[in-house]
Amino acid sequence: MKKLAFFVEGQAEQLFAQVLVEFCAKECNLSIESKRGNLGKKGQRIYMEIDAKKIGTGEDYFVLIVDSAGDESVVSDIIERFEGLGRESYSMILGLRDVRPNFSRDEIDRLQMGMNSAVAPLIGIPIELYLSIMEIESWFLAENTHFVRIDGDLTKERITEEVGFFPDNQNAESRDIPSKDLDDIYKIVGKQYDKSRSVVTEVINTLSFVDIVEIHSLEIENLGGVVNGLNGFFRHNEV
Repeated sequence: MKKLAFFVEGQAEQLFAQVLVEFCAKECNLSIESKRGNLGKKGQRIYMEIDAKKIGTGEDYFVLIVDSAGDESVVSDIIERFEGLGRESYSMILGLRDVRPNFSRDEIDRLQMGMNSAVAPLIGIPIELYLSIMEIESWFLAENTHFVRIDGDLTKERITEEVGFFPDNQNAESRDIPSKDLDDIYKIVGKQYDKSRSVVTEVINTLSFVDIVEIHSLEIENLGGVVNGLNGFFRHNEV
């Protein structure tokens, strides 16, 4: 069985990662387990299961998705769990975190370099680290066909008139607070966007993952890195 560990910073990323993993796996026999990291009473990290799913027999591939519950915890969780993942024969590690609110757009390169430097001493399992700029909601914005599935009145013309722009691959990552942009757009029709599990799940269920993988990942670099990493994991000749 091939194993991949996917560390993300929060709930929205965990929910997105789970659907993206399933999409990239296609017809593979896959088991997915999602956990959330928290501090225990004595200050140690405790990882609690929050979801599990099996596709087909589930016996060929296993993906562990860890919600590290914080930007800074993604890399530290990878470092803490690295030896254990090696003993459990994991063959790949992915990491994903937002840029905001702790870093500005001008600090993106420094942030990426710092992440890469932190894991550089870890040898034995390939590690790929990616940033959602400025937050993962920029990827939701770019998938602009989902707006009319949220509500038929959220047309390109209506959104442009009400909020002053229409999201696409070229401008989504230029937005400073993409989650606010989503909220502003949904408010046009009396809805809202927040980080709650129910709202994020509803939005993710309306996204076209065909477009995310086949179109948006070609133009949004970090999204493309995640997609390519997953595709490489699932398409490797040896299971």
